[in-house]
Amino acid sequence: LDRVVHAARGVGWAPDFDIEHRDWESADESEAGHNEVTMCVDLACFPLQNALIAGQTKVDTAARCYVRYKFYDKGAICSKPHPLVLDDDYCTSELQHHKTLVIPASAPFSWYLREERLEVQVWLTYHHDNGESSRKQRPRHRDKLIGSGYMELASLADSRRRKHRVSGVYPLFKPGASSLGGACIRAHVTLKPHTSGHVM
Repeated sequence: LDRVVHAARGVGWAPDFDIEHRDWESADESEAGHNEVTMCVDLACFPLQNALIAGQTKVDTAARCYVRYKFYDKGAICSKPHPLVLDDDYCTSELQHHKTLVIPASAPFSWYLREERLEVQVWLTYHHDNGESSRKQRPRHRDKLIGSGYMELASLADSRRRKHRVSGVYPLFKPGASSLGGACIRAHVTLKPHTSGHVM
C-alpha cells in the first residue's frame, strides 16, 4: 500500500493527512467495530402536476407514495407506500419511514460517507401490496418517478464524535426537468457505534 501511495504522489496526488493516517495506517483498528445507521424519511411534498400521468387531470385516489434508495453496499430499500394528502395543487405524503442498518467500520465505508451522496428517490405507485417481498420488486410497471433528493453524508465520518446526525429538507431533482416546483423530502440519517452482539 505504501508503494501505491508513493506512486500516486509521483503523479501529483496529495492525500489529506487525516485521511491517509486514519483510513490506511489505522485500517485494522477501524475495522474492529460496527456502525449502526438509521435512515428516516418523514415526508415527501410535490406539486400535483408532477404526479399526473399522460391523460390525467387529477391524481387517482389509488395513488400511493414511497421512497427507494441504496445505502453503501446494501441492496435497494423501499418504504411502504403511503397515501397522498392533497392541498390545493400540492401533494404531501407522511411516509414515516425508518430503517436501521449495521455496517462494519472500515476505510471503504469512511470513504463512502465522505465522497458519496445518498440518493433518495420518490415514487408514485398504484399497486397496494405492502409485503416485504413485493417492496423489493419496486419500481413496478406504471410507477412514476417524482424526483430524487441528495443527502451529503460527510459529517457522519467525523471520528471525533461518537454519534452523528445529518438532517434537513432536501429539494428533488429529475433529469430533463428544469424545476420540480419546490418538490422536496424531509429526512435524516444518524450514525452511532453498534453495541449489540446482533449484526444485521
